[in-house]
Amino acid sequence: MEYASFGDVVFLIPHYKRHSEEDRFEWAEINTIYAPSSKQFFGAENKKIEIEVLWHVDFCDPLVELGALQQIAAEGQPQTLIIGSNVIGDFVIKGIHSETEKVDYKGKPIIIRARIRLSQFPYKQLKVKKVQKPKAIKKPNKNNLLNVSMDQLIDKAMKGGK
Repeated sequence: MEYASFGDVVFLIPHYKRHSEEDRFEWAEINTIYAPSSKQFFGAENKKIEIEVLWHVDFCDPLVELGALQQIAAEGQPQTLIIGSNVIGDFVIKGIHSETEKVDYKGKPIIIRARIRLSQFPYKQLKVKKVQKPKAIKKPNKNNLLNVSMDQLIDKAMKGGK
């Protein structure tokens, strides 16, 4: 058995062999008229982890811990996953499936098992693009014909355009 934590929630992993990871690499397949079809590599997907955990009344209040995990999932913020003394990385919760195994005479859970699906959270640097200010619109000058009245145009034409 191994202890682990996700954020502030501590749990017991009864069978460390049940920790599973999935790494996927995405490719786009472009079908063409003439063989072979073309492929384009999109890159690695985020790592996915599925882990089975256990909360027992001997070391915690199972309902409180499950509630805290559900609260973390609802907030959607990444948390650090630590198993034993190994820091696995920052993950978000994609799903929680829990089962109550034993209850005491008051109906309070003694053991709760849960299967948690996690997805690695990538921290990306935002790209900042500088936007150029639009050029100021020039004010019309006195030589601009749009600012000249009809009488001024006639006068100007009579004088030979000077």
